Amino acid sequence: CTSHRINQAELEKIILQDLNLIILSVKNLKDIVDKQEAQQTNKIAIEKKITEYDKQLQRVLSNKKAAYEDYREELISKSEYIVYRDESDEKIDLLNRKKEALLQKISNKKIENPWVQNLLKKNRIEILDKQILDEMIDMIYVFKDKAVKIVYNFSADLDVLLSIYEETNNKLA
Repeated sequence: CTSHRINQAELEKIILQDLNLIILSVKNLKDIVDKQEAQQTNKIAIEKKITEYDKQLQRVLSNKKAAYEDYREELISKSEYIVYRDESDEKIDLLNRKKEALLQKISNKKIENPWVQNLLKKNRIEILDKQILDEMIDMIYVFKDKAVKIVYNFSADLDVLLSIYEETNNKLA
C-alpha cells in the first residue's frame, strides 16, 4: 500500500460539498422516514419480506463460502477473493440492517434515526470543524488518482432508508 495525499483545502471542499448534498437530500428523506413510520404495518407482508431477506442472506453466505473454497483450490486469485469477500460482507450487512428495520416495525418500535435529526439541524455547513467530522465521518479514503471515498457514520442507515424508499416507490408505480 502506497501513500496517497491530497491538499487539505481540496479535501475540505470535497467533504463540504458532499455533506451539503446529503443535507439537501435528507430534507426529502425526513418525509420518507415520517411516511415509513406512519404507515400501518402489514405483519404478514413484513414476515414474508423477512423470510426473503433470510433466503438472500443464505445465498450470499453460501456464495461467499464457495468463493473461499475456489480461492483455496487456487481457482481464483487472492485479490479476486478479497474483492468478492468485501462485496459479500457489504451485502450481508445491508440485508441484516433491512431485516432489523422490519423486525422493529413488527414490534411497533420507532426506528431511530438520530443522524437525520442532526443533519436537519444544519441547513448548510460552511466550515468543517472537529465536532462535525467526529459526528459525521467514519473514514476517508484517498486513492492514487486523488479520488476520495468518504464513509459516513450513517452510511449503512442511509442505504437502508433509501432501499426502503425505492421498494415503496416501486410498489406505488
